[in-house]
Amino acid sequence: MPAPPLLGILPNGKEFDLESRRGKWLVLVFYRSASCGLCIQQLEHLERDKEAYDHLGVEVLAVTADPPATNEWVTEEYDLGFPIISVDRETLAEWGVWQPDERRPRPAAFIIDERGEILYHQIGETAADRASDATLVFAIRALEASSKGR
Repeated sequence: MPAPPLLGILPNGKEFDLESRRGKWLVLVFYRSASCGLCIQQLEHLERDKEAYDHLGVEVLAVTADPPATNEWVTEEYDLGFPIISVDRETLAEWGVWQPDERRPRPAAFIIDERGEILYHQIGETAADRASDATLVFAIRALEASSKGR
């Protein structure tokens, strides 16, 4: 299924459009906020395991409703080497990670191929319910192998 639009703001204030990443494999990790300890831990793990994603030619992007200034602080504080994109609640709802009756978005991970198709997604029920990097890397390998037969 095609990925929904994703427009946002990077920590440096520049606009981001997911469409500009067409032609690349992507992992989008949606997280609740910088005030969520488990979310920060996930960002640290993404950075720790970034080499595995790089080796596969996959770009990692983090997505949150936090404002760009908060994301700039998080990027610097945790020395992250991937972009964090600030988006609005409507975007999070369109991606299925923020339900109308919930106070916060859910953690989620999406793998998107070079055509802009979502090939894998996991939306958590709680802050702790999230796909690990090992799960995502394994899924990418399996999906890339199966896509070569397309």
